[in-house]
Amino acid sequence: MTLLRPYVAFNPGETLLSYAARLSAFHTGMGPQRLLKDLGVPFNDFMAGNLGAVERFAGATGNSIETFRQALITVHPRHTNFRGHRCSRSFISPRVARYCPDCLAETAQRDDWQHQLIWCVRHIYRCPLHDQWLHSTDDRMAVDLRKVVRSNNIEGDHEEIGVMPKYLLWAEAQLSGRGTCDGWMSEQSMEQVLSASEMIGAVIQHGHKVSLRKLDVAEQERATDVGFTIYADGPKAIDAALTEIRNSSPATAVQAGPLAMYGQLFDWLDRRSNAVDPGPIRDLLREHIVKHSAVDSGETVLGVETLKRQYHSMQSLAHETGIERRRLSRLMKKLGYFPPGTTDAESGRLVFAADEVVSFIDDYCTAVPLTDVPKYLGASKHQTETLYAAEILTPLIPRNERGAVRNVVFSRRHLDEFLAKISSFSEVKDEVKSDLNTIAYACQRGGGTTPEVVSHILQGTLKAFRSAGKFGLASIMVSSAEAVDLRDRTA
Repeated sequence: MTLLRPYVAFNPGETLLSYAARLSAFHTGMGPQRLLKDLGVPFNDFMAGNLGAVERFAGATGNSIETFRQALITVHPRHTNFRGHRCSRSFISPRVARYCPDCLAETAQRDDWQHQLIWCVRHIYRCPLHDQWLHSTDDRMAVDLRKVVRSNNIEGDHEEIGVMPKYLLWAEAQLSGRGTCDGWMSEQSMEQVLSASEMIGAVIQHGHKVSLRKLDVAEQERATDVGFTIYADGPKAIDAALTEIRNSSPATAVQAGPLAMYGQLFDWLDRRSNAVDPGPIRDLLREHIVKHSAVDSGETVLGVETLKRQYHSMQSLAHETGIERRRLSRLMKKLGYFPPGTTDAESGRLVFAADEVVSFIDDYCTAVPLTDVPKYLGASKHQTETLYAAEILTPLIPRNERGAVRNVVFSRRHLDEFLAKISSFSEVKDEVKSDLNTIAYACQRGGGTTPEVVSHILQGTLKAFRSAGKFGLASIMVSSAEAVDLRDRTA
């Protein structure tokens, strides 16, 4: 194999195509195609980052493949590979599409111009060294700076373009190898970080229907930096941003879906990022949707089937309970599930924890009115009212909620739990039956009030038995003497 002499060092910050162009200008006075042909390296294979072609070029130029690996961009029909990550074709390209005029102006010899790797990243709009906008070559298929940039067009604008974005400094550090390896972004590709940042920032800055193509470079850079500031802080900051995006949605329809609530961020993750894994942002958005939307079990959200419904909307809750929506709406307002002043349109966008609300609605629909509780518990009316007043029996609607006084009802499930405790007591035996009395009798003999005696029974401080042939509270038998003694000791 021919070994080029003299040796010309490779700059790790430039592209492999740029290095080939520099060598060709030095050795042949022509473009990179000529040198690669002379070295027996197929140009198309080299452009595509074919490992065999790059290894042959490395050997001919006195370099190892490891020297080139960090700058190697492997191009496939639908994606590229860069530093071990699968990337989109648009994210990074070895072609000469942009350049920094000031960087070229500082290079005395035209043949020594270097096309920098950082200029190949779509999200980079300015030169981090000179803080100036990159210029376009107007030829996205160009392979040689010398052919597309004239010597009289290498003066920058030197305009004030604002503070350098944080994401640019981060990207430069990653490309140069100075980036830290810790933190939640350490396992993500540059594209995953920058693309997610761009979409989050764009929706926050320009609304749900933003079109990235219609933003100028300053707006695109600003959007990416706003998103990056959020993204770099981790999942909690991203979750808060997603809530902000959701709350700012202009959608008012009851059936508004994720596209309406999250805009182009959802559209990008749902339809336009299938060729390349967008990273953890997809999981974070899915979790946010499921957490804040009425997603039914079996429904697919961003490619994953939801196993269990977590939230209900008014519409899905009406379907689940079989209660007509207008009646359900009045009921939910009565129960305090709606914020004060909520309109019917606004109620359509509310969501409710599925397990809690369905259980509550079921309790309400099967509730026992206060007037029926004595019969249900086997208690007298007086006993029921005193147990209610002492909050041993708690109503379904708390006393401080609207509708509680006019509609005192009790959960059948909670009353059944009360009865279950009573039925767990041992049945009274004949030999001790004469020493036991009903709760009412014990209270009359100075054992305390009904709530006090029942509290001691439930706490286990007063032993109780269950009389056969009777039901509920009427079946409970206690020792009057023990009740009186207990009251005297605790008074």
